[in-house]
Amino acid sequence: MPVTLMRFPPNIRSTCELPAGFKVEPLGSRADVVAMIGEVFPEGDFSDPNRIVLRAEDKPTELAIHGDPVEAIAMQRPGKNVIQALCNRIGCRAIDAATGDLMNFD
Repeated sequence: MPVTLMRFPPNIRSTCELPAGFKVEPLGSRADVVAMIGEVFPEGDFSDPNRIVLRAEDKPTELAIHGDPVEAIAMQRPGKNVIQALCNRIGCRAIDAATGDLMNFD
């Protein structure tokens, strides 16, 4: 399941609910975002600055960081705990890229 991490207002449940012209708030500079990911997953492979590989929940999760400042992080094959940990640390929300729905961890 591909997932994208971005900043959205708390009352939005789906990208379909975003107003016309909505501009995403950046997650931070590339260096700051990479540092936050490293705080949560220090065992990650950070050798490629554009593609980070985390080894969590016994499977690799690939992260692609977009822009500087970073507007989004694309994730391939993330587990729920990885998604939730990064959302909590970075202060963002997760979108199921297949449906456009924002994920809820309650």
